[in-house]
Amino acid sequence: MTSRVFSASRSIAPAWVVCAGFLLVVLFFGGGSASTVSSIVFLRPLAALALVFGLWRIDWTNIGTFRWPLFLLVAVILLVGVHLVPLPPGWWAALPGREIELRAIADAGIEPVWRPIALVPSGAWNALFSLLIPAATMILMIGCSEAGRSRMLGVMLGFGAVTCAVAVLQVTVQSPSLYFFEITNSGTAVGLFANRNHQAIFLACLLPMLALFASAPGMPSDVRIRRTWIGAGGALLVFPLLLITGSRAGLLLAFPALLFAVVLYEASLPQKDRSAKRRRLRMLCYAAAIAAIVAIGGLFILFARAEAVSRLAASLTEGESNNRLPFWRLLPDMIWQYFPWGSGVGSFPEVFQIHEPTSLLKTTYLNHAHNDVLEVALVAGLPGIVLMLFGVLIFALSVVRLTRPDGIPLGRLAYARLGAMVLILLGLASFVDYPLRAPSLAAIFAVAVIWTAQGCAHRAAAQKENLKEGLS
Repeated sequence: MTSRVFSASRSIAPAWVVCAGFLLVVLFFGGGSASTVSSIVFLRPLAALALVFGLWRIDWTNIGTFRWPLFLLVAVILLVGVHLVPLPPGWWAALPGREIELRAIADAGIEPVWRPIALVPSGAWNALFSLLIPAATMILMIGCSEAGRSRMLGVMLGFGAVTCAVAVLQVTVQSPSLYFFEITNSGTAVGLFANRNHQAIFLACLLPMLALFASAPGMPSDVRIRRTWIGAGGALLVFPLLLITGSRAGLLLAFPALLFAVVLYEASLPQKDRSAKRRRLRMLCYAAAIAAIVAIGGLFILFARAEAVSRLAASLTEGESNNRLPFWRLLPDMIWQYFPWGSGVGSFPEVFQIHEPTSLLKTTYLNHAHNDVLEVALVAGLPGIVLMLFGVLIFALSVVRLTRPDGIPLGRLAYARLGAMVLILLGLASFVDYPLRAPSLAAIFAVAVIWTAQGCAHRAAAQKENLKEGLS
């Protein structure tokens, strides 16, 4: 009797409905990366509830499929947690880079107390709680069926349509009420994000998403034709928005994103549509679409609406005054000063202010390094570097598997490739910005990870079956 009640309670709502609902809330309210954003007040408790619900609903017999993403997630959580563990005064004083703090403590006459590795414990706590959103997204995705996971593409495309519409209104109506964050790039097409870079990075990710929507694996040819027109129209809207956001990173990401979109669309078509005649026709369509995009971009540049192009040109002509190179040049020495344990997760703004030269002082402060690779090396030290390299290695092996797709169904393969493309775009953006600090982009990252892992796991399972058959 108890087991029947327990089973019935689990079927209150399909897993994908809960996952889609949570993802929608995060996308619409998680566009700001600052710890002071008001939406964090309900997003993180909601993520904690979603995480508990997802762990309760998860099918533990299928957990091996996603063992590497889960391993990395747990490792990151443990690393942040270790930075919050208080250490004896002698141990803490022996950590590299604590000389200034030790002198300040001595001058103030403060008695030695147990302190954590993190020089700014509040920043480390914030970092730990921020992991709730990608963790909950990942667990909810694992709990979905394969069809349910595929439906998350529709959720993200729907959000994309809304943020694009808001961005268009922001540059046409120019009303302060259309900006939803206190700290934002006012006057630019940020959409539902606080930062124009994050909006542009998401728009770049939208291009391969639209390509998969258009190719419609497993759908009848008439549905695919309709979706192709819709996807092409969406791309023609997204590219001009990339130009007017004012994001140099987004503009540069547009080119690999367009390439990914074409490759994904071509690779996701059924075998019957891959004849030489149809391929030639598609190549003509691709050429026409690219020509249209270039023409639209040229018109925006001509009428001085392409702010991203203007800012990119300014960074090349004005030298270091308009880029981040002066800040990045300071980081290697800072990394070595706190090596191998780091200054503590979440401590970048305060630690940078300690080492900031007077020549770089401004009325604003540097909230992040705008290069997550360097920032992680600074705040998390050698363990953070090892985790990054291990994650890159696992991802590289996954991409290799996806280039040899024997045994993977076309639909699953298409979503795995889309996931890999989104991860590449977010990874490239992390060299010049901090996209994964925004809850919405962190959730998209988690979805892409599960899509990729799902396809790679099927490939590995097929290889094992083939090996068993060969040995029998």
